[in-house]
Amino acid sequence: MSVAVTVRYFGPAKDLADGKSVEVLEVITATATATTSADDDNVKPMVLVNQVIEAMKQSHGSQLAELVQQQCGVVVNLDYVEQPEWAVKQVGLDDEVLVVPPVSSG
Repeated sequence: MSVAVTVRYFGPAKDLADGKSVEVLEVITATATATTSADDDNVKPMVLVNQVIEAMKQSHGSQLAELVQQQCGVVVNLDYVEQPEWAVKQVGLDDEVLVVPPVSSG
């Protein structure tokens, strides 16, 4: 099963994503979950943030995945997602993932 997820990159993440500021990643997984709304006909396949990051690694290499894991923030639909939540936060077809660089002060 696969889920197409829109990912937006900023700063050094954009550089490591071959200069792309936005792309649609096909997140292929055997463990996709499905959620339903009140209408049982509306089933939406979901993947986890960790799986999206793994798809970034497969598409662009381990440097991008390491940068995201060690230095960047991840936002799903304008909600900041803390790293411990990456293993449980679900992302679906209509969702948008932002990879934002660390904010420096000075």
